[in-house]
Amino acid sequence: GHVKNDWVSLFFYLREFGVKFSRLDICLDDMNYPSKISFPFIERKLARKQFRSSKRRYNLMKDVDTSGNLVGETCYFGSRSTTGKMGHVLCRAYAKALQMVHVKHQEDAMPEEVRNQVLMSDFDEVGYQWIRWELEFTKHKAVAVIDLILELSETESNPIAEAYYRVLRDTIDFLVPTKGKDGKIYKNKARWKSSPKWLS
Repeated sequence: GHVKNDWVSLFFYLREFGVKFSRLDICLDDMNYPSKISFPFIERKLARKQFRSSKRRYNLMKDVDTSGNLVGETCYFGSRSTTGKMGHVLCRAYAKALQMVHVKHQEDAMPEEVRNQVLMSDFDEVGYQWIRWELEFTKHKAVAVIDLILELSETESNPIAEAYYRVLRDTIDFLVPTKGKDGKIYKNKARWKSSPKWLS
């Protein structure tokens, strides 16, 4: 409650003063163990073309050290280079725990709920699980999402989350092949349902 309302009030206040928004980042942290949406899940869905996206491209990257250990994993939907006058929406999902441990060497700075994963009975060599889903908005797209948040604040109890999920689902939606009444999988992916794991 408290911070969320402050953000909404701040956006109203800044907009009223004619402040120009040029960039806004909103992120969602998946600190579940195991992750609700894991990188193997993302890879599988992309490889099987079981997704829908408003973006023309995605980029899945693995960082591996010379000993063969996975030290980073990131997936981008959209591209910074396609920014026009309107700006862009870019979605970036990355293994925040791997970044904290291997890149920043800040294991101790991880949130308590992530560090406490070691106490779980199924904690294994895969290590800490923390995936961050980040939406980056620039120029007109940043202004548009702030307008959407303020519009939703009139009806929704959590307008920032609601706006975030709407944009995220448009940017990337993971699907399950869905059958029609005839028992055959719809050829038209527009009729496939979202994966129950996605945005749950």
